[in-house]
Amino acid sequence: VATGTTSARPSGSTQTTSKSPATTSATAALPGADGTVEASELEGVLLSASEIEKKLYVSGLTAGPVETSLSTDPVTPTNCAGVWAPGAQSTYGGSGYTGVAIQTVQGGTGLHLVQAAVLFPDEAAAQAAFQKQASDWAACRFKTLNATYNGLGTDTVKTTGNGEDKAEEFLNMSILTDTSGAANAITCSRGVSRRANVVVDVRGCSSDNVTAGLSVAREI
Repeated sequence: VATGTTSARPSGSTQTTSKSPATTSATAALPGADGTVEASELEGVLLSASEIEKKLYVSGLTAGPVETSLSTDPVTPTNCAGVWAPGAQSTYGGSGYTGVAIQTVQGGTGLHLVQAAVLFPDEAAAQAAFQKQASDWAACRFKTLNATYNGLGTDTVKTTGNGEDKAEEFLNMSILTDTSGAANAITCSRGVSRRANVVVDVRGCSSDNVTAGLSVAREI
């Protein structure tokens, strides 16, 4: 599977944002009744901007184009890249994945959300990828991470303790983008889950909706 240069930098920094027309799940095929997802249906797993607005009780969100390449922005320590970046190359590269759909949704009251759906040939492969990510997250609790973006500098963030619901195959974590205690600091929440042959991978960053990523991942 080809890789690309998908960038997943949250707002509050000097990021540039694509103005391409939004591509939403409203026009994409949805998974079959058994939950198994085909490549042509993967985009339909993502939520539309209006669905996210309804879930988070916000308005004014804009969805960017759906990208089909893993994120390649370098994160150190490398084994913690998946804790920060949804759909990271260092997380899913070599996992046997067969497709990916990644989309940025932002606006409203300063929310910046990245949602990703990663496709695998079968349920067992998706489960193995999820379990590896669970191990990586456990090793990356309370760590300082540095994420570098091409031409945009480096963000330094701090992870917290992560939660794992093994029965539901769901991971969650909060990540602090400012450890100085400043008012209105942006906090990012992460949610990752496995359903059928797909791993859902979401990060939401906001100064007031600190569970956005977790909530959207659960909704998907």
